[in-house]
Amino acid sequence: MSWTPTGPSGGSIELWGGGTTRPRAFFVYWSIMKTDNPPRISIIVPVYHEAERIAALLDCLEDLDPRRISERVVVEGAPEGDTLRAIEDRDIVAVRSSRGRARQMNAGAKAASGDILLFLHADTTLPPGTLDAVEDAFADDDVVGGAFCIRFDSKRLMLKLFGRIDSWRARITRVPYGDQAIFVRRDYFNMIGRYSDIPLMEDIELMKRIKRRGNRIRILQMSVTSSSRRWEREGHIFCTARNCMLVVLYSLGVSPRFLKRFYPDNPVIRGPFKTRPERDGCRAGERKRTGDDV
Repeated sequence: MSWTPTGPSGGSIELWGGGTTRPRAFFVYWSIMKTDNPPRISIIVPVYHEAERIAALLDCLEDLDPRRISERVVVEGAPEGDTLRAIEDRDIVAVRSSRGRARQMNAGAKAASGDILLFLHADTTLPPGTLDAVEDAFADDDVVGGAFCIRFDSKRLMLKLFGRIDSWRARITRVPYGDQAIFVRRDYFNMIGRYSDIPLMEDIELMKRIKRRGNRIRILQMSVTSSSRRWEREGHIFCTARNCMLVVLYSLGVSPRFLKRFYPDNPVIRGPFKTRPERDGCRAGERKRTGDDV
């Protein structure tokens, strides 16, 4: 598979270290142009009070092949700017945005120049072979985006089961959630209007919009590792039941702005489960693994 690199887009950004509608034929042409350059990937990380985690995450991302990474974009949504202040001597693109994951990811996409955008939550780490798998996902010209399966950084049997169920759900429906590290062609993402400016369910809305257009979403077999901190803080049963109910209500037409009231950014501790130290093990080294789609 060969690619034609795309140029940078504008945006108000700070540096550390360093929608026009087009016919489908454009994307086919773009993907089959003969060039020795692989696609370059922009990794976009929306953050909100993640000062304690950001250094470990960026350490993991530094293991990725820099020749294939266009930039790592960290988008701060907290007015205090505590996450960006915790970043020192990093070759990143730092973006300030108003609060809201959809707004932050759109701001990061505007500052990105890569051929592919990969949206990564701050509490999620990538698996070995990520870059190869993402590049291979677009070998099919009909594929415009995709995501990974998911597992949690917990030994609890219940969370292991939740991870398997969520992965199978995504492979069957091809509607992954945001914590599964969604990736998409940058030009296509801009063409369809980026993420909708809603406070919740922006990931589901984007995937359903892509499906309505008749384009393919590939779910890789390899898994990202996501933090179990919300489940530990809120309680496994409560968190799972609440999340399922929110998805059902959204599918029935309830406004995401109303649903956001029941999904706080900083959840309180419920039940006997307490926050445990999180494993910051880096998994993004470039050992090759294969992936499939549904």
